[in-house]
This record gives sequence, structure tokens and C-alpha cells, in this order.
Amino acid sequence: MTELAIAGVLEGALRRLGSEGHPFATIVASGPRSALPHARSSRRTVAAGEWLLLDFGAQVDGYCADITRTVVVGARATERQRVLYELVREAQQRARAGVRAGMSGRDADGLAREPIAARGFGEAFGHSLGHGLGLEVHEAPRLSKTNAEPLPAGAVVTIEPGVYLPRDGWRADRGRRSSGGGGPGAVERRPDGPVGARVTLGAMNLDIIAQLVQILKEAPELGAIEVRRGLFGAWSSVRGEQGRAFDQ
Repeated sequence: MTELAIAGVLEGALRRLGSEGHPFATIVASGPRSALPHARSSRRTVAAGEWLLLDFGAQVDGYCADITRTVVVGARATERQRVLYELVREAQQRARAGVRAGMSGRDADGLAREPIAARGFGEAFGHSLGHGLGLEVHEAPRLSKTNAEPLPAGAVVTIEPGVYLPRDGWRADRGRRSSGGGGPGAVERRPDGPVGARVTLGAMNLDIIAQLVQILKEAPELGAIEVRRGLFGAWSSVRGEQGRAFDQ
């Protein structure tokens, strides 16, 4: 099946079960595309033994739900896949057990970031741990290493650590979706490329640019990724063979 076909099955099931809509575009990303933090579903056919990332949401009585699941399709997971899976699961469980009202968004983020960094994958976790969830799919508070504010009592927040590696990367997300707060904002499918993407950054983030360059070096079949700063910025290409970031 293609990613788009899987997305259609998933969205149909959500509607049949009572979802009033989709709070964001369903993401189905397979193989090397699962290492793109904010991919879009494409016409790529899913192959056995690959990661398959499913990132989707629902709305009931106006409130948003958001969940990500990553699986290995059609084959037993390799040892490397199992190691990555267990690492991200451990980080997620540590954060779920430790996040409390009154702690800072920075400290909450650190609960998941620390075990990932301790294993040498800190640079591969390029977005914030999570964000608020409610009538909007992205609300305050932010679980981010830049947020020193305390988390309020009663807030519903996402817990979504991830490791993004060329051909390997994936994210664990307990009922939510990452965007905006610490990651690349909106991502669009490139009209002139089979699996490329367009990334809009709310602000310059060299860590994300470096991740994109490394992904393209290891997976040149992805083509170029175009990046801009802000909604009205000019598009510039990031290409693995050139290792090029975009103009400020």
C-alpha cells in the first residue's frame, strides 16, 4: 500500500468511530521518510522491514486528540530497530512518570532528553518534548528546554520524544503531535519532487537544518528539502550533496 492509501483507511476509521474532523493532516511516513520530523503522506509504497510512522488526530466535542505510533512493517524488527525503539520508549515512560504541575517546561523536557543524550543521540532529538492540547491541537504550555515557566495544574500536555536518524529515525508520541513549539512548523509536499518536503521555520534553527542536511546525505533519494524563515520568506534548497543551509 502507499502512504496515502494507508492515511485514507485511517481517516475513514476515525470518521466511522465518531471523529468530527482531523485537527491536522494525517501523516504516514515510511522508510527513510520516517526520519523527517514533519513529513507528509506521499505516494511512496511501504516495503517490508521498514519503519512506518502514523501520526494522526481526532476531534470530539471540539476537543483535539493527537497520537503517533511507529511500527516495523511485514517483518521482525532488526536488533538496531529494537535498540532505537526501546530507547525512545524508555525516554517517553520516564517523562510520563515524572512530569508534574509546578515543574518548569525546561525540566519536563529534560526528563526525556537526558536518557536520549546519554546514549549519544541528543542531536537527533531536534524538537521540544511536547505542548498543550485542548480546543486547539497546539496550546500552551510548552515542554521545551527554552521554557522556564511552571506547568499549570490541570493542563493536558503531550509527551513525544523522538530520535531522527537517516533510514532509522522515529518518534514516540503518547496521543499527540509535535509542531510549532520547538520544531519546524508547517511542512508541505514539494510539487516538483517525489518525496521531498518544504519546511517553514518560525525562527532560525541550525540544529534542524543540520539534521535535514544529514538526512539528505544518507538518503539522497529524498531529493531536496526547501526551507524558508517565516510564512513570507524566500524558499532555499537544502541538498545533501552540497550540505547547504538556507539564506538568512
